[in-house]
This record gives sequence, C-alpha cells and structure tokens, in this order.
Amino acid sequence: MGSVGIKELKNRLTYYLRLTKQGEEIVVTDRGKPIVCHANPESRGPPCPVGRSGRRDLADPPASLSATPSENERHSCLTARLRRAPMTYFDTSALIKRFVEEKGSVLVASLIDQGGAVATAKIAYVEIYSGLTRKLRDKQLSAMHYDRACQQFESEWSAYIRVETGEATLQLARDLIRHHPLRGFDAIHLASALTLKRALGEEVLFAAADVRLLQAAGAERLQALNVETEEQAT
Repeated sequence: MGSVGIKELKNRLTYYLRLTKQGEEIVVTDRGKPIVCHANPESRGPPCPVGRSGRRDLADPPASLSATPSENERHSCLTARLRRAPMTYFDTSALIKRFVEEKGSVLVASLIDQGGAVATAKIAYVEIYSGLTRKLRDKQLSAMHYDRACQQFESEWSAYIRVETGEATLQLARDLIRHHPLRGFDAIHLASALTLKRALGEEVLFAAADVRLLQAAGAERLQALNVETEEQAT
C-alpha cells in the first residue's frame, strides 16, 4: 500500500490509476493526513447473475421493476448529462440500491456502470451490512439473495474511493448538523463529499435518496441528485 498527496495524484493521475490496475492500494493524503483510500477500479468485475428477471447487479429484482428500453435510454441521457462531474459520491441510501432492487436502482446501476469514479465514506461499509441484514430479518430478502448481495458488495467495495472519517471530517459534520436538520451518519456523508470536493478542486455529484440530506447538499453547493425521483436538488 502506497500513499500520495492530492496534488501529486491530480498531476499524475494516469500513473496512479495504472498502479491500482496492478492491484496496488493507494492512500490519498491532504497535508500529510489520509483522506481517501483507492484500489483497482476494475475490481467492479462481473456482477452476480441474480433474480427472476435475469438482470445483473441486484440481489432480488422483482420483474415489475425491470427497466424498459425507454427507461434505459432516459437514464443513459441523464447520466451522460451528469457526468460533467468527474466523480459520483453515493451515500448509503443510494448505494444500497446497487445490491437490492428498489426505486432508483436502475439509475444507480447506470451511474456506476458507466465507469466513472465512485466514492463513499468508510462508514458505508457497516451501513450497507446493517441495511441488508435488516431486509433479511424483515423477510424482504431471502437468505440466498442476502448472501449474493453481500458477496457482490464485498467484491466491489475495494473499487470505491473511500473517504476516511478523520478529525477534520467529524468537525465539519458537527458544523453541518448545526446548520441543517441532519442525522449523524448523514452529516458524515455530506462532510465526506465536501472534503473530497475541496481536496480535488473539482465538482462531485452527490447521489442520495434522503430528501433532507439532498437539500443540505444543495445548500452547501454540491451538485445533488435524488436517485429515486431523478431530480437535482438546489
């Protein structure tokens, strides 16, 4: 595992992407402090073929939620328009739709499968497991589909840019809670996306399904997308 400063990463992005493709894990630092961890983006390998409809990526896809050709075309146009941001940050409410089919799952899959950089906070690791396990206990997922969803999540996790929850991020989350009606982990996600945007000096698309969180993200001048309604928050 190597480390690189954010400025060096931006200046030699192709070189460091080549290292990650060779299996090297890179920790990105800002003023000597780790802010993100990045591994091989190609580890978003072949997703598990699951579900009755034959669609990939999703743990238990009801046939009624399968995308029609017109929906796929609309999502492709939307994601192409949103790709003006070089990176998409997913909070847990959006990211979990990658692994179980819900409203917004098709758009989430489209955003991820287009091959752009995908980021989230490290806390999403336990949040995703919490969400999947709750669905299993509530009998919204079968044991088989739960296992497949967990396996796919584990196979993709190292491909995401994972933002560290350091002291500066926690302090920013505290300040965000004082200004917006946010829950604790939601504030950490928003603080993580803002930290990433400031470190990169570039736009970051913030994808979520929580209305209050999206409103706060828009107020903080992030490009925010509601993955369920396909509306951008302002």
